[in-house]
Amino acid sequence: MQKFVYKVKNNVTGKIEVSEAEAESKDALVDLLHNESKTVISITELKPGSVRKKTVRSFISFKSLFGVGLRDKIDFCEQFAALLEGGITLIRCLEILSLQIQNLKFKSIITSVKEDVRSGLALHKAFAKYPNVFSPLWVNLVETGEASGELPYVLRELSKYFELSVDIKTKLTTALIYPIIVLIASAAAMIVFITLLVPMFETLFKSFGASLPFMTVIVINISGFIRSNLWYIFLFFVIAVIILKKYLNTQAGKGKFDRIKLSLPVLGPFFINVAMVKFSNALGVLMKGGVPILYSLEVVTKVVGNSIIAGILNNVKNDVRSGKSMASSLNKNAKIIPPIVIQMVQVGEETGELNSMLERLSEFYRGRLDTFVARFSTIIEPAMILFVGAIVAFLVISMFLPIFMRASLAG
Repeated sequence: MQKFVYKVKNNVTGKIEVSEAEAESKDALVDLLHNESKTVISITELKPGSVRKKTVRSFISFKSLFGVGLRDKIDFCEQFAALLEGGITLIRCLEILSLQIQNLKFKSIITSVKEDVRSGLALHKAFAKYPNVFSPLWVNLVETGEASGELPYVLRELSKYFELSVDIKTKLTTALIYPIIVLIASAAAMIVFITLLVPMFETLFKSFGASLPFMTVIVINISGFIRSNLWYIFLFFVIAVIILKKYLNTQAGKGKFDRIKLSLPVLGPFFINVAMVKFSNALGVLMKGGVPILYSLEVVTKVVGNSIIAGILNNVKNDVRSGKSMASSLNKNAKIIPPIVIQMVQVGEETGELNSMLERLSEFYRGRLDTFVARFSTIIEPAMILFVGAIVAFLVISMFLPIFMRASLAG
């Protein structure tokens, strides 16, 4: 007999049910469920004996060993919610999920969470033991879900939040990947040109025995410097990257870098839009989940993704604690916080529909991100072509100019 977890629609009550059963095969279970007037939505076989095969397959993925991705969390939340809605006990849900997860690190964590819950620890406290995987937003929402008995609903909201995070990450990648690739490819091509081709031209020019144009001399000198100090230059860049990375990990460095990002001519508004999506979505999810406003603001400062805006939200939290409105506090930083955010938060506070306003804000800024990515791609491609073309043209002209001059004199 084989064990299965199934999700069905009860044709009599119209409700969705999730449960587990034993049957000789998947087809046999389908026939059994049909005879019970149930429409099969999904059936998953539980294979405890296949853990070794899954482990071998998972070792192929570096991320499976050392990281837990957003997609892993989305699947976990969806499946967890479905199992709970089907009436399966919490510990049994975690046991089933630990068998289904293929990410080795996540599997180990959920197994540990299951044992902690079995020993009497609250679910949110078990999650809180792994802050690198379960954020404060996750822990606070789960705590509220446990207290209110709405844990499946909270898990669905978490799933939506992570879906949006995936969407934002995709948009960031889409906006930045093209110029980064072009710059790297251009730099590689220029290094090859300067270190390999310029020396050939230099040998040819020596045979001319005449003075060279100024721009040609510049390129030849740059080539000679790079070839003579190649390893020193490489070592300098490695050390510079390490120092820069360490500096950006400090509070001062992160603050400086985040401020620079917000002040960039073209990308600055984009980063502000990203932060506003995270702010409105995270705060909306927390408040819909029943988390108090002060706790919600504290959590949002940790997930908004920019230390400057996080500092503003921390001040907002302090102002709200002292009895001020969120909108009036946000208005103190109107140079960074867009006016529409301040106005919609104010309307939400006045009407008691802050959740609804935050949801609309999230949708509005998601639309702006889509528009920005489309326009940015349209503008950046010709700009990068012109930039790279200008550098290539300078290098080519500087190398061929002496040849043209010699040809004209010979003519």
